[in-house]
Amino acid sequence: MKKLIFITILFFTTSCLNTEKQNKKISEKEAYELINNFLIKEISNDGKIILFNNRHLKPPSMEVTYDSVMPIPMIYPPYPTFTKSFWNQEKINGVKFVEWETYNSYFQKNDSINMREKWTENFGYNLVYNVSFPIYNVKTKLAAIRVYPYASNLNCGTDLDRVYLYKKSKNGWTALNN
Repeated sequence: MKKLIFITILFFTTSCLNTEKQNKKISEKEAYELINNFLIKEISNDGKIILFNNRHLKPPSMEVTYDSVMPIPMIYPPYPTFTKSFWNQEKINGVKFVEWETYNSYFQKNDSINMREKWTENFGYNLVYNVSFPIYNVKTKLAAIRVYPYASNLNCGTDLDRVYLYKKSKNGWTALNN
């Protein structure tokens, strides 16, 4: 009986350790490296200004990092949802930050101001990118970043949510996005 209890405790302890190891949080240095060296280049287009919301978007589900060949499609709400964390603006290059309060003000009901015109006045026809802190799966060596671009003239639910995948190797990171 003592052996059975010991084996059971050992089993649960090691299984918890394996799960914890598999879902290791990516280092801050690697996270900013992925964003600066890969993500910004992938989302930039036609020399437009890249605007980042200074608040973190909620990350994708860990399931997207399970298969290195084909990411599992995830269903997200048709609007960005955020964490309480904010980006360290000094560590991201080549973007202009939009403060959370400013970004959020465009979604408040306001009958006296046309919010689409106000957006265009302040940001032109540029998108504001809501970006998650990367997640990392040690077993598959995949990192994922969720991105939700937004502008006031876009409609919610138009497949704006995207997950960018990166593979870690001895030589560094490789983008897996098409």
